[in-house]
Amino acid sequence: MLDGTYGDGVLVINHPAVHPGCPVDVRSVAWPRTGALDRLRVVNDTAHRSDARCGPVQRIVGLVAAESASELELAIVASVFGPDHSVAPRSGDAGRRYELRVCAAGPGTVALRSGFSVTASHGLDGLAEADTVVIPNGVQLTDGWVQALRDALHRVHGRGGRIVALGSGVVVLDVAGLLPVRGATTHWAVAQDRRHRDLRLDASALYAQSGRVITAAGAAATLDLCLDLVRQDHGATVAGDLARRVLAAPHRAGGVPQNSRPFAAASKGLGELLVWATERLDQPLSLAELARAANVSSRTLARRFHAALGTSPARWLLTQRIRLAQELLETTGHSIDRIARLSGLGSASNLRRQFIQIAGESPRDYRRRFLAAVPDPTGGHGVDAEPHLVGS
Repeated sequence: MLDGTYGDGVLVINHPAVHPGCPVDVRSVAWPRTGALDRLRVVNDTAHRSDARCGPVQRIVGLVAAESASELELAIVASVFGPDHSVAPRSGDAGRRYELRVCAAGPGTVALRSGFSVTASHGLDGLAEADTVVIPNGVQLTDGWVQALRDALHRVHGRGGRIVALGSGVVVLDVAGLLPVRGATTHWAVAQDRRHRDLRLDASALYAQSGRVITAAGAAATLDLCLDLVRQDHGATVAGDLARRVLAAPHRAGGVPQNSRPFAAASKGLGELLVWATERLDQPLSLAELARAANVSSRTLARRFHAALGTSPARWLLTQRIRLAQELLETTGHSIDRIARLSGLGSASNLRRQFIQIAGESPRDYRRRFLAAVPDPTGGHGVDAEPHLVGS
């Protein structure tokens, strides 16, 4: 069933798989059964984001540009969500999954202090329909239009959009009154800046999410965050395809320390081991077995994992199993029991427990969110059949 919010006779559907022009059966929507059905008006608030066919919903990303902004974050966001390198649709899909709007005080050329320049396609009015707004590192309060930006952010946040602040972008969040009370992450240099000592800032992670507000260290962590946003919007398979295209690590969780070295894995002899392990996720892999495969002691392997990836072998292995389970939920009609076996999590109950802990929702809810009604190759009834979701 689809999820919706109901009030004043209006059912609002905001779902990545619901498109304008596509039939919506209100009987399949979870909503309070109050009032006469003939008085119900169904609104799909993604109506401006898709073409006439039922292809992937086109989400709008508003990227704030200012002369003081960091060109690195601007370039990374544009590479992921922009027209040239945005998340490409699969064969048969209609349109692109994202529309990038570069927004500044006014449309036109924005000359960055670094010597590069960007072209703003919109003024701040371009944020009005944005699903996600990204504030890059370096946007200064002296730019003269922060008040207008503050108002625009409040409007986006008030209607359910995501607000992302990279590096010192957290200062803009603070001025706007949107800085999370706890857990706001920023670049370690920003956290140590005495000008920001009164802010509640943390530099222990790459990125963190508090409701619809997301804070990140910026710099290279911007790519990790962008991949995570794609994963939230379109699933692990699409995000994994993008990661391979840009030669990035498939997934660095937000909790990875900023001083970790994600690309040191190969130099520390972990590259082949990671490939070996990901090809055997359906098998029980202990720390001792991983150490034997790497031809090192268990203690040495644990030390290398922490130095290269900022996590333990067991935690890394669990994350890979959940990622595999996500892909199977998105792309197959396998039962939850079978997915638990294929991902090495053993039982449906264990899969559900670990999935909720890491992904924040149950396998059944995750599958429904992407509505990937793919038939079971073993002859099952597909993901929409209730008996096929055993243990979810």
